[in-house]
Amino acid sequence: MQYGLDRQIVERERLHMTIGKLAVQHPIPLPDMVDHVEQAFTGHNFPGCEIVLDRLSGGMLESSDRLSGLHHLHGELSGVLDSKGLGIVNKSFHPHLSLSYASYRGISIVPRIVWHATEMILIESLHGRHLHRPLRKWGLARDQIAPVPKQLEIWNA
Repeated sequence: MQYGLDRQIVERERLHMTIGKLAVQHPIPLPDMVDHVEQAFTGHNFPGCEIVLDRLSGGMLESSDRLSGLHHLHGELSGVLDSKGLGIVNKSFHPHLSLSYASYRGISIVPRIVWHATEMILIESLHGRHLHRPLRKWGLARDQIAPVPKQLEIWNA
């Protein structure tokens, strides 16, 4: 999957879609933060959603559609986390899949990539070291769309 990019594409293990970075009002130890998120999500059945990427813009795969299911999921997660005093940093949401962190110009249409997100993962991101530690996973509710199992990641800043 090069899409005409002539520079380094990120390693397959690092491909992800970030739905939000956790905002914690007071610094707390990581295990406590993970427990707070677990408690906040208890009893919630977050929806799975279809993701369609079909446009390359500056080294990122994006969708030419709004991805209403993904925006709905983002809104639900944000609301639940806000109600528990956690929240998501920067409420604006621009879903994309980063293929390269090199600078590119232009937009081009690419063959559609479609999947159904069936899980989300809370990740500790060790910035500058390109390391990501999965901390917890949650299943997303499946709807009538035949799913192709993939994952959706929540990154911990």
